[in-house]
Amino acid sequence: MSMETGTLRYEVMVSKPSLIKAINSQKDRVADDEKFADRKSEELAEYKQKLRAAWDEAALAKGVYKQGIADRKTEKQDLLLAKGALLALRRQQLTEFLKVERDSLDEELRLQGRTFFVQRL
Repeated sequence: MSMETGTLRYEVMVSKPSLIKAINSQKDRVADDEKFADRKSEELAEYKQKLRAAWDEAALAKGVYKQGIADRKTEKQDLLLAKGALLALRRQQLTEFLKVERDSLDEELRLQGRTFFVQRL
């Protein structure tokens, strides 16, 4: 722009048609250059935005994948804990069942006048 004002300052006094035509063509070139620069900067901004979007999408996919792995590990740990708790419950129930069974057999043998042999140490 400063070039334009500098050019006009010295040549406004001259009213030759060829000079006016040259000044107008210079203005057109400057305007075209500015449009081209604006278009280039817009294209660069769009390109950067597309790169960021692709990176965000890739990061999101990676995060979802890692979260899936973590969820599977958590599920596996939960299943192991549940399996252990179920096993402990079954052992407790079996112990109680065997105790009740032993008590009923003791009662039957007591009614018959017999007992289990218990060796004392």
